[in-house]
Amino acid sequence: MSRKPTERDIQRFIYGRNHPRYIVLMPNYTPCGWWECDLFGVTKAGYFHEFEIKLTVADFRKDARKKAQDSWKWVDGVKQTIPGITKHSQIGQAIGPARFWYVTPVDLIGLEDVPEWAGWQTFKPSSLHSDRYAHVRTMKPAPQIHKTKIADSIIRHSMSVCYYRYWHERNAHDDTRHDYRLRETYKQMAEAAR
Repeated sequence: MSRKPTERDIQRFIYGRNHPRYIVLMPNYTPCGWWECDLFGVTKAGYFHEFEIKLTVADFRKDARKKAQDSWKWVDGVKQTIPGITKHSQIGQAIGPARFWYVTPVDLIGLEDVPEWAGWQTFKPSSLHSDRYAHVRTMKPAPQIHKTKIADSIIRHSMSVCYYRYWHERNAHDDTRHDYRLRETYKQMAEAAR
């Protein structure tokens, strides 16, 4: 690969390796009551899995501090701030993933950096193939955090989001093709006018 892989590339690598085991494997989806997942998956057995892609050490370290926005409430006529809770403090609750993986470039972090509740996969772009291929290796299997299956309503919602994303992307693609055709038509008209 001549360039550094992006999050989107890594999502594609993980999808290519894992899609037969999942009924849903969707990039950048936020399940109700949870955080945005770089890659959200639901196994055929109905368990929610999350893949968190980290391309830099700074981003990996920042993940532990990721928290919900502070909120506030009135108590006896005084506004009090309620600090947001961190994502890591919610791992293990039934609303979160049953399994969680960090996915990083090879040699970005060490096994000692991975929390006990997380798995770890590394990727290395393949020098023998095109940009579509990479070696993805499980360095630490993700333990099962809980045994609660995800709600059917979340699965249905994730699939409906796919529907709208598809049409959005298709329309964007059609608009681009239309713009190209217009440019070509104007170019031909300009040449004919000379």
